[in-house]
Amino acid sequence: MMAKMTRRCKIPVHYSQGCNPRPSISLPAPKPVGITGLDERLIIKLEHPVNFDLDKIFNLNAPAGVNFHSFTSVRYKAVSHPVRLDYRLDLLSENEPDTERKIRRLASMDAWPTRRMQKGRKQKGETKTRILQMDLKPMVDSLRCESGQLYFSCIPVENRWARPIEVLRLVKLDDPYRLSRLVRTKIHDVFIDNMTKDKHAKNHAD
Repeated sequence: MMAKMTRRCKIPVHYSQGCNPRPSISLPAPKPVGITGLDERLIIKLEHPVNFDLDKIFNLNAPAGVNFHSFTSVRYKAVSHPVRLDYRLDLLSENEPDTERKIRRLASMDAWPTRRMQKGRKQKGETKTRILQMDLKPMVDSLRCESGQLYFSCIPVENRWARPIEVLRLVKLDDPYRLSRLVRTKIHDVFIDNMTKDKHAKNHAD
């Protein structure tokens, strides 16, 4: 969708080299299907700077439900690294007291164990699946009820994130209806210079 939009907007997007060139467009924090996002990031690499209003031209060509709020220039080699993802879920009034009790119970526990199915590589035409045993508690920075809303924030632990449905499962709110009403309200990220990162990795290896 975004690649088509850049073509309609006549944006000078950079394309990869090779026999199958692709536009240099990325989402640093892709969200699960069906979840609404209010503060998403889209990284577009351009061939050269532009001097027209990107907000206006993108919103004129955006499909219904998609709005672009601002564009910011970053260093050429800078890469966005999400450090925190905030979520919100509207609760039914009858669910709030029960959810608060479950959150208090979770707070008293030392760990929030969960199991995650992970697909491996194909071997002899079959995809191997393994089960990961994980503790979600270090990956959930906050979990609270407030004014009829459930709020929670996820942070990475060793480059691994808690999935929203796994957090909702902790408080028994992981049915499809509630999942469709979940909103990701904000992405907190930092930009790291890729050249600095590569140099650090090389020095560490040496």
